[in-house]
Amino acid sequence: MKKFFTVLFVSMGVLFLLQLIALAYLFVVDPYNLKPILFPADRAVSTTPSSSVSESGDEGASNNEESATEASGMTAAQAEALNSVGLDASAAQSFTPEQIACFESLLGAPRVAEIKAGAVPTMAEFYTVRGCL
Repeated sequence: MKKFFTVLFVSMGVLFLLQLIALAYLFVVDPYNLKPILFPADRAVSTTPSSSVSESGDEGASNNEESATEASGMTAAQAEALNSVGLDASAAQSFTPEQIACFESLLGAPRVAEIKAGAVPTMAEFYTVRGCL
């Protein structure tokens, strides 16, 4: 009976070690691109416009985010969705015609038109078009 428990616990220990090695490999290599979702880099910076009161009493919003969304034509919700998947909203100012054609082939032209009009893409749509970016 003692030999049975020794074999059982040793085999369980080896399986546990293999699981730890596999998890470490998946964490380092990140083949499923989960790090931006699990560990967002810009969480210290608020993605919603912060209001501050200046000396004159006027409330002002964050100029950085407003300029990024105004220049690109995307809404604040779209910029927040981009930030949530780890993409910089200011870097996505414009897409090439090849990228737009790729988006339309994967999502369909009506959905791309909705997103251009201001609809917020879902996480599944980001996952679907990740090869186009």
